[in-house]
Amino acid sequence: NADWSEISWGSHGGSGYRLKWVTMYCCHFLQNYGNQTYYNNLKHIFNGVHLVMGFASSMWLDPSEGTLYGGYISEGMPFKEAFFRAAREKQPGHGFKVIARVMGAIKSENDSYWSYSKDPDPFLQHPEEYDSWEEEYDG
Repeated sequence: NADWSEISWGSHGGSGYRLKWVTMYCCHFLQNYGNQTYYNNLKHIFNGVHLVMGFASSMWLDPSEGTLYGGYISEGMPFKEAFFRAAREKQPGHGFKVIARVMGAIKSENDSYWSYSKDPDPFLQHPEEYDSWEEEYDG
């Protein structure tokens, strides 16, 4: 398992930042435990990546959710909206609360595969340009 301090996504390449979006389908990857220190540590992974989609709790691993999510992206839906919509359809009803979270540059909030924002500055240079969004689903 990689620790947040070991991850720095979006490293600058010769023609700009190469990695723009990341989706992690695993439990607790974007968990901040309600603690500002954890939240700040999480944001250190942003070195030019636009958005990171994941879960801040336990989650249900449904094999069709990724396919659904990818289909929404292919249709032109923004990444954040596609991630939440797929989670909204597949995560409820498994006996526990699920928190889906998206973190990233505010200007990248509506990025889609076909239309996306200019590469954001790393979080450490401009933390005020970053935010997070989440949805909760009951078990």
